[in-house]
Amino acid sequence: MRDERELSTWKEVANYFGKSVRTVQQWERLRGLPVKRLGDSSHIVAYVDELEAWKEAQLIERHLAKQAPDPAPGPSPHPPVFSRRAVLGAAAGITIVGAGIGATFIRRPRLKPSVAHLDGHLLKVFDARNEPLWEHVFEHSFKPHEWTTAHRFVDLGDGRASLLIAADRALYCFRDDGSIAWTHRYDRVLTSVTGRNFEFPYSTFFVGALNRPTRAGGRIVAHFTCGPTALSVTELLDAQGQPVGQYVHAGWFFCVATGTLDRNGREDIFLGGVDDAAGDAGPYRATLVVLDPERFSGQASTLLGTERALRDIPPAQEKAVILIHDFGEARDPNVFCNVARIYNPSTHLDVTALRGSDTVPGAHFIFDQNLRLTDVVPEHVLEDYLMNGQLKSVAPAHRHAATIKLLGDLKYVRNEFH
Repeated sequence: MRDERELSTWKEVANYFGKSVRTVQQWERLRGLPVKRLGDSSHIVAYVDELEAWKEAQLIERHLAKQAPDPAPGPSPHPPVFSRRAVLGAAAGITIVGAGIGATFIRRPRLKPSVAHLDGHLLKVFDARNEPLWEHVFEHSFKPHEWTTAHRFVDLGDGRASLLIAADRALYCFRDDGSIAWTHRYDRVLTSVTGRNFEFPYSTFFVGALNRPTRAGGRIVAHFTCGPTALSVTELLDAQGQPVGQYVHAGWFFCVATGTLDRNGREDIFLGGVDDAAGDAGPYRATLVVLDPERFSGQASTLLGTERALRDIPPAQEKAVILIHDFGEARDPNVFCNVARIYNPSTHLDVTALRGSDTVPGAHFIFDQNLRLTDVVPEHVLEDYLMNGQLKSVAPAHRHAATIKLLGDLKYVRNEFH
């Protein structure tokens, strides 16, 4: 199975290889390490499966170099660049006979789409060599809330790299040649128990994908928000863009991740954001929700019993719902804590909660495989705020424990992991 994890910093790439940042940057410049630069050169993305393919290609290249005659003098004008498809194609042309190797070189195939850039109306798509493949002009200019979560390249079962984009009020699926395979919008009217209709135009917020489809064919996770109503819907779609399940939430989700956290080996969907079921005055608003893709349906447990509860939608069966108490200085009532990032779940879960945007205090919450909190690591701004306030009189030897106690005020609405 392909490893579709993304690495978004040079440090993550360096840690993956066990090398320094300087070394992997030299590999990218001189040896074609498949790292894509997004916009300005400080923003990058690398895919683990392509890094593995590059490593394999390096081994093949070194082995063939030992068998080949000395090349003619003169530098190569371009460093070699490898993609997973090119590596596998080259590997298929190698025949091992006894102790020798015979190589049949084939023409490097067209690389798959791997980088997308949006500038107002214009979408540009590039391959791993940063060569343009195709463009698309949208009718309206728009700027996603977070581009890294608003698009994703996914193999939907045909061996090709489809591009999913949450654009304005629709989810677009582009084929690898730039043609549109389908579009999907959420246009259902939802009604609360008090008779309020939620029928504002729903905007798409982010898109994610499971590594394998569910029994009903669900593969794509798409999130839709209903304007200023603080109601949102997360849908599970099949490869053709047809919904196979929906989860309705009071508030917004800002991030999605998929992975296997518990020991049963099954993939789950992790959603992070803010919960408004208790109203704006509730101190527990930052939320983490874990859903089993095989029972992806219903309205959030926190909605039940409130005036925002919905008619004709059964209660959801979440695997976990965790609420985090607000932290930091509450100067503006419209600025609240939220779970903004979720890192690939595996042997543990790391989520980042922020108070407002990226420029304000935040903290990392570390959970074990039972979703028990094991550590809280405040970022520098929040740490300085705490050291000059609530933890000022705490002895240095006890500050870590005091930090966990202060920030680790959680409310477990549901947890099937323990």
